[in-house]
Amino acid sequence: MNNFGQARSTAAKDWLDDNGDKLPGFNFSFTQTVGKIAWDKIAYDELAKVIDTNLSCVARVLQIANSPFFGLNKRVASVRDALTVLGMASARNVITSGCLLESVGATEDNHLIADVVTHSVIAGSVAKMIASTFNAGEGHAFTAGLLHDVGKLTLLVRAPQEANGLYKATEQMTDKQMMYSEVGLFGFDHAELATEMLHRWRLPMEIVDAVASYHQYESLKEPLQRVVCIADCMAQYVQHTHADRAEAAATKRSHLDALDVPGSLIDGVCERVVRELGKQLSYSGENP
Repeated sequence: MNNFGQARSTAAKDWLDDNGDKLPGFNFSFTQTVGKIAWDKIAYDELAKVIDTNLSCVARVLQIANSPFFGLNKRVASVRDALTVLGMASARNVITSGCLLESVGATEDNHLIADVVTHSVIAGSVAKMIASTFNAGEGHAFTAGLLHDVGKLTLLVRAPQEANGLYKATEQMTDKQMMYSEVGLFGFDHAELATEMLHRWRLPMEIVDAVASYHQYESLKEPLQRVVCIADCMAQYVQHTHADRAEAAATKRSHLDALDVPGSLIDGVCERVVRELGKQLSYSGENP
């Protein structure tokens, strides 16, 4: 790391020293367990048992299952029944987005926060889907994909005025341009902040390294680093396509091609994401 890189790393540590006492922490073991549950079969009972170990997840699942969005005639009182209402894909998204929000003390009452959470949940799902293709473990892939933008989420929560202005102004920028803007404003970018946070949460170094390097397309050495980079691009590609942002979608597709991702894998995963996470894309901005 050069002197400039060291200064940015120090800036992220200093900022977190001033704000980190307000961060609740990340429930790594719970998220890893959710990530390891088979997604290709009906596993409601298995997932219900996991949810029952986390009271905040129980409350979140029941709250959303009983929201007006589903239009039920009677209230759902058990986690198992709530999973039937939500479906496996939506239930996983509810759980993982809740874990992510809790980790930084956030709520979804800000559309930029809701967008980051939605993107992170999709990226975690995609990372799990493609992990075996690139010889990475599914549990770590899911967690790393979910946490890859936790630095951005933290800035939105802990420095709302500066971060909201920054991210609104950089919506049309490339990822690198946005990160340069972060450095100009904060002295570090969101990946550097996330790296320091994951160190403090004592997450496995494989996950920390993947989150630290996922924007560095030219220097991806480890399978998990490559998985997180591709998952981020695929998630953005799906979101841009779903929102009819053709030019932005084409840019992300070209990034995936440059990463030598087979077209059949891109199309297959994206089709599965839309099929399984369609509701998440449709109502992610709501505050249940």
